[in-house]
Amino acid sequence: MNRAAFLMTLVALLETGAASPSPIVPAPQPSTLRIASFRAGPVRCGASERVPVRAVTPLPVASALAGPGEPIRFGFRIDQDGRPLSIRRIGGPEDPALDIRDLAPALTAWRFEPGAAQADCEIAFAVQLDSVESADEALLFRYAALGRLQLPGSGDGALVARAFVRLRRPGSTCTPDPVPLAPMSLQFQSIPEIPGGISYSFFSFDVDAEGRPVHIRLLDSSGNGALDVAGDAAIGQARFPAQPRIGCLHYFFRNSTERVAAPVEPSSDLYPATPACDREIPWEIATLFRRRYPVEFLRRPAEGWVIFGYDVVPSGALDNIRILASEPAARFGEEVSRAAAEVRVKGRAQRGCVQRVRFLLPGR
Repeated sequence: MNRAAFLMTLVALLETGAASPSPIVPAPQPSTLRIASFRAGPVRCGASERVPVRAVTPLPVASALAGPGEPIRFGFRIDQDGRPLSIRRIGGPEDPALDIRDLAPALTAWRFEPGAAQADCEIAFAVQLDSVESADEALLFRYAALGRLQLPGSGDGALVARAFVRLRRPGSTCTPDPVPLAPMSLQFQSIPEIPGGISYSFFSFDVDAEGRPVHIRLLDSSGNGALDVAGDAAIGQARFPAQPRIGCLHYFFRNSTERVAAPVEPSSDLYPATPACDREIPWEIATLFRRRYPVEFLRRPAEGWVIFGYDVVPSGALDNIRILASEPAARFGEEVSRAAAEVRVKGRAQRGCVQRVRFLLPGR
């Protein structure tokens, strides 16, 4: 799936909530991939430790890492409302064998007790690697249920198939799992979900000779009781082809649809531009950057903004590009830096320009 198609699919999920039936799983193929999960360490701000009142665990991903390596470290600040901001990776270049794109968005959804703002905060995420055969079932259920939300390039299809094979109970006659005669009805918007959160419920059930589901069992859950109850009811009301089956699997997930607004932008006095730039550099160039919305912040919907400085050379290209501020995470600024290389503006050469780019989610 290309980036544009993935963005369209993900936006649709954000607007409606999401349910995912057990996929028609192909026969698993041998794979060297393992499941990488992330365990958050303590948050330290200077010499003190801060305990979150809400923590969100990053999604597990498929990984070709040979070993877990060093923990993934992030620096950030906490504002007076207890919100992590200015989130940035600390350390060397990212390993292409490990997809860490959900770590910053997950951290964006954390909250601390409101009070005095704190700077110079750090957290480290330890990486754990498990094969499908060695992973505990809780990790397998979570990975199988949320695999649809993996970002392009994660390469996890074969690993999800292997997870489903292991999760299927002995004696199951549901290969593949039956497709309901009509889509299951579940009112996702009525099911609460914390901003930036993603929850799931994973069920097993049998089908009788008339196609009615029986023996519905909740096998695993992220703890969203409303989703558990609604999922149980939705399976119970479904009807399947009239063929007895044993040990079928079905899951639901609910991703947050609440848009988390960007923090308040600083005054223009803090980042002044030369008057000539204000008059001659068209505001429309900002629209070029909005197409570069960081896809991982669509999955955990958060808005942001970037203030960057630049010069304009005679050819119309932007030069001396500097990210002056990027919220809620440096990731937004990275996209602006990449996109800036593609921008061409009309007019004479300029120096000391400053531009603001606002990243707003669809519908805003």
